Amino acid sequence: MNKMVNNKLKLVKSATAFVIGAAVLTGSFAAAGSDTAFAKSSTSVKVSNGKLVYKSTGKVVKGYKTYNKALYKDGKKLTGLYKKTYYKAGKKATGTYKSVYYKAGKAFTGVTNKTYYKVGKKATGTYKNVYYKSGKAYTGVVNKTYYKAGKKATGLYKGVYYKTGKAATGIYKDQLYVSGNLNKGLTVYKDQLYKDAVLNKGLVVFKDQLYKDAALNKGLIEFEGKFYFDAALANDTYTDQGVERAFENGVEVGAKVKSVEAINGSQLKVTFNKSVDTTTAEDEGNYSLDNTTLTSSNAKAELQDDSKTVILTLNTAYNNTTEHTVAVTINGILEDGSTTSKLPKFSTVIKVNDKVAAEVSSVDALTNGSTVSEVTVNYSEPVQGNAVIKIDGTKVATTTAGESQTISGLSLDSTKEHTVEIVNLTDAAGNVNAVATSKFTATKDTTAPEIKSVTQLNDKEFVVEFSEKIKASTLTAGDFKLINSSTLAAVNPTDVQPLSGDTTGTKYVVTTDLTASSYTTVTSIPLTVAVADKAFTDIAGNENVAANKSVTLSKDTVAPVLVSTKTTLASNGDVASVTFTFDENVKSTSAVFGDVEVVTENGILDNTLVTGYSVSGKSVTLNIKSGVKSGKFSIALPAGFVTDVSTALNKSAKVEKVFDFGNAETAKEYTITSAVNAITAGNVNTITVEFGTNVVGGAFNGSATNINAYTLNGKKLSEYAGAKVVLVDQDTAKITLPAGSIATSDDAAVLQISGVKSTTGLTNKLFTTVLTNLTDNVAPTLESAQLLADGKTFVLTYNENLSTSLTGDVATAFKFTEDGKDVTVTDATIKSVSGKTVIVEAPKAVTTTTEAIKAPKAGFYKADGTAYVEPTSGTITSGGVTYTYKTTSDFLADGTTPVTTAGFYAADDTLYTEPTTGTITVGGVTYTYYAKDAEIVAAKSSTTAGTFNTSKVVTIETVAAADKVEDVKGNDQNEKIKLTTTR
Repeated sequence: MNKMVNNKLKLVKSATAFVIGAAVLTGSFAAAGSDTAFAKSSTSVKVSNGKLVYKSTGKVVKGYKTYNKALYKDGKKLTGLYKKTYYKAGKKATGTYKSVYYKAGKAFTGVTNKTYYKVGKKATGTYKNVYYKSGKAYTGVVNKTYYKAGKKATGLYKGVYYKTGKAATGIYKDQLYVSGNLNKGLTVYKDQLYKDAVLNKGLVVFKDQLYKDAALNKGLIEFEGKFYFDAALANDTYTDQGVERAFENGVEVGAKVKSVEAINGSQLKVTFNKSVDTTTAEDEGNYSLDNTTLTSSNAKAELQDDSKTVILTLNTAYNNTTEHTVAVTINGILEDGSTTSKLPKFSTVIKVNDKVAAEVSSVDALTNGSTVSEVTVNYSEPVQGNAVIKIDGTKVATTTAGESQTISGLSLDSTKEHTVEIVNLTDAAGNVNAVATSKFTATKDTTAPEIKSVTQLNDKEFVVEFSEKIKASTLTAGDFKLINSSTLAAVNPTDVQPLSGDTTGTKYVVTTDLTASSYTTVTSIPLTVAVADKAFTDIAGNENVAANKSVTLSKDTVAPVLVSTKTTLASNGDVASVTFTFDENVKSTSAVFGDVEVVTENGILDNTLVTGYSVSGKSVTLNIKSGVKSGKFSIALPAGFVTDVSTALNKSAKVEKVFDFGNAETAKEYTITSAVNAITAGNVNTITVEFGTNVVGGAFNGSATNINAYTLNGKKLSEYAGAKVVLVDQDTAKITLPAGSIATSDDAAVLQISGVKSTTGLTNKLFTTVLTNLTDNVAPTLESAQLLADGKTFVLTYNENLSTSLTGDVATAFKFTEDGKDVTVTDATIKSVSGKTVIVEAPKAVTTTTEAIKAPKAGFYKADGTAYVEPTSGTITSGGVTYTYKTTSDFLADGTTPVTTAGFYAADDTLYTEPTTGTITVGGVTYTYYAKDAEIVAAKSSTTAGTFNTSKVVTIETVAAADKVEDVKGNDQNEKIKLTTTR
């Protein structure tokens, strides 16, 4: 029974296994809970009455099963979801199922039928740059972004302007929108003015600027009672339809003085708001300073090219020792082009406090060739005289007072850049520029100079103004031919000089021989002034063209009038002098300084204050005794103290002025007295500095031995090899510049000293002086050597000029090699010296040597080494005995005994035997006995003059040798300079 049961169970298992195996091989099925549906052709299932059933049983197939590419569930074709896939009638379907849209069975993401789905749901968001809301491309504003059909759009939406989706500022359909909204009020957009939403029409002021229509106004226009120029309120002078008009803050005003300011201590700048008449603007009498009217004698008024600016240049500057308060009054100036429209009187108070030193503003170097013979140095302001001027390191001149000066006698390469340096350049106010410098190059000029105008200076002199600067050395009084136009009589020119104070270099004063008698019957003399062709040249060398001009000289009957006074201080603070300046040039008379009346503030006569006086140009300068630093004094020049320079010699009236020298101040600085250079052996420069007071030494602050307190030609003294400073006395220092420290002699070397303290705590005022004898003490250095083809002539070039007195044999000054071997020369003779080059003839010493002759064997030898050979005739002298040769045919001394052996026999018949010492004489020749290898003839050497082999390397080396090769200052050449010669 049990066996049967087990067998049945086995049978069932086997059958089941078969069915499952068949299903796997021939059909498909899936349990209800299965994750997989199998779909293959099947012979085990079929469709019956629309249902999937098993063929064998007819029962419905349960679960999910595919059959013929259709998915069945419990025997029916599935409509619904299976594993997130949508089926319809058993097939993967496209369509909406339970509010989800599927495509090919899958929940769809994308756009179909203009609807956006995301995982089958109608979605809101951006897909492929299109914005959708609930699946539809959106039109509207979301998050401040405007969409139209899902795209970021440009245009109006609900009255707001959008550009690419954003509320924008811009023009849309000819209207301005600001941040999306129509503009309200005035707004500038892209340089155009909008009123509300449209372009502005007419004039309007917006943000202080005037617009005409939509653009900023151009030109002069009036609006609402105010004038505008361009967009701003008119506040200047403008030319309107050919008429000059002046405005202030939009209101038109008449011509007037606009401002006055100090340029420096000697120049004021007057600015007018409109162009003014040249004649009245340049009339110095229309200007007054501190209630003193200016004249052409104490000032120069020059109208500038803009016709609205006048530069007043004062002959007497306001000094730099204090700030000056100056009352300025201007009256009598006419408007340009008018004879009646006078500017209103103008008064103001300005401050003059010039603390800025003058500079070299430019250098004019004109030429019409390859060299420049003359330059004009222009300054930033008027300067004083006597400052040293150097060009390219060489002193060429000293300054003259004025704003420019011309330096002649030069020879500068017109193709190169040059440098001008001015030591202690001092402006009119007293400011000092220790070293003013400027670089310049030449300008070509080929234009001929012409006479521009001729004007009266006084009753015997007139001023000629040329079209450009004239070379003064080519202009003489004889170049002018003068004729009295009334009488046709000749008038002789006696002198021609540059006009004093002229800074242009174009004005010259011609003096005539007219005298007081020339005006006996007339009050004026008309002159014709003629100049011949090619009489003079301009700075560049261009010759003038012929010219004829006229001028009338009127009799001078007016005495010189005092126009100003000034006080000049010495460097130590003492009052050095006082100056009285008149309105014209004056000259001294027989008056003496004792005629000057001086009264103190207490009314006491002081005859000691003034120690002398001088007259120059328009000024009288009184010298003040030393030690005066303060106090008030009334100083009077008596009547007739000076006269003018006219034919009448009009005498000055008595002038009296009070000078206030102020209160004495506590000194903070002291002035160094002097610095002088002396040259000692070896060209050592020794500069002795006299401080004028006891100074600090050692390592203390402000020590006089601090080498950095000194500069020479702009370089710190420490930069000069071996320089040192020692105190030789408490008030005297000695600067030593030893051999090797000064490379070039300089007759205008600039020494500056600063920061040296006195023992009382004062610091020296910057001291600048010119040393006229700084001497080169650097040894000349050989830079190149050439051996000429003759093999003995050397061309040696040094780094500086050599002494022209070099002569003689200088062989001890050089060493030579040839092909690496030392060579001696017979001598080294200087043939010539030119600049940096010396030519030396140095023949090579050629030595010939003869070897010693030795005895090859013991025996007798001549002095030349020839060996003795015994003769067979004659005589031999040996040891003082003479032996005669006898043959067997001869007889002994007795005359009867025959000679048995041929040989030499003495008188006593002794047969000669050759000795082993001493000498023998044969035929008058002496032979000396030498042992074997003994020296018969000594070795000999002889020297002759030869030449170097120019195909080999030849060197020359300098050797220390006193007074052989030296520069122009006697410095011996540098030693151990070895050069390979060139060919």
